[in-house]
Parts: sequence; C-alpha cells; structure tokens
Amino acid sequence: DLEFFEKRIRPVLLERCYECHSAQSAKVKGGLLLDSREGMLRGGDSGQPAVVPGQAGKSRLIEAIRYGNEDLQMPPPKAG
Repeated sequence: DLEFFEKRIRPVLLERCYECHSAQSAKVKGGLLLDSREGMLRGGDSGQPAVVPGQAGKSRLIEAIRYGNEDLQMPPPKAG
C-alpha cells in the first residue's frame, strides 16, 4: 500500500540506496535504479527485477538487504 511504502520503505531507500541507485547518482551502480517503480521492476545488470510485486521472497532487493547471499549484499559491508 502506498502509505506503507511512503512511511516505511522510501525513507530507507533514500538513506541507504539512492546514493548509488538513483537517477541523481553520479554513477548508477549495477545499472539499477530504485527511485522509480519502473526501475525496480526492470532491475539492473543482472537482468532480474529488483522487486517482484506480491512476492517479497523472490525480490532481489529483499535478498540483498537480508545479507543471506554473500555475492549480493546491499548496502555492501564496510571494509575494515
């Protein structure tokens, strides 16, 4: 629902994702734009959508932020 997205999801995207994955980024990483519905559904260089509506478990965005896949962790762990 739109209200849930605007209150709970968009703020996280703004804070954690848009620096690298928005049209305003100096360089869009992985070809993925997360600042539009179309960009999320199209996905990035992987050729897979970042979001699968109604199926969060199949969404690469969810997979990335849960850090369950060592090759797909967003935001990337800080080198230290």
